[in-house]
Amino acid sequence: YVATLLFSAASIVNILSLLVILLIFFGYLGKSQLANCRYQVAYNHGINFRRFQDSIRLLITCVTLDNWNNIMGDLSLTQPFCTMTENFDDCGSPVISLLFFLTFYIVCSYMIQNLVIAIVLDNFGGGSNDVGGHISTSELMGVSDVWVHFDPKLKGYIHHFDFVSFL
Repeated sequence: YVATLLFSAASIVNILSLLVILLIFFGYLGKSQLANCRYQVAYNHGINFRRFQDSIRLLITCVTLDNWNNIMGDLSLTQPFCTMTENFDDCGSPVISLLFFLTFYIVCSYMIQNLVIAIVLDNFGGGSNDVGGHISTSELMGVSDVWVHFDPKLKGYIHHFDFVSFL
């Protein structure tokens, strides 16, 4: 199992690099669209989009599927539960919040995690198939000799009732 993880390490680093790029992209997107929302229970002083490092912390929390639906709910806050004036707005947007979190959830949680699992499983299967994968010339000649026994006229087929004996 350790060998499988070692074979998978380079590919997993590539996938994690992609995840970091996606976190940065979604961090800036959330900062530009949802930063000014009013603090609530899940969206608060520690978990918010107001600073870039806080937005990355929020997204890491969401990629682990911890409380992401409550954060999305807090960012969907509309009037009369928030303040919207000509100069100030701390309301959220249900549409933007829903699109943002569902897109992030599908891309990061489903696709990235499944890519990591697929890489490990692929390398696990590849490592177990390396032993005895080639047919030697002597084995091929042995099968040919047995085939001639069941197909003496060399028609290229044998009867179905001879197949079990052939094997």
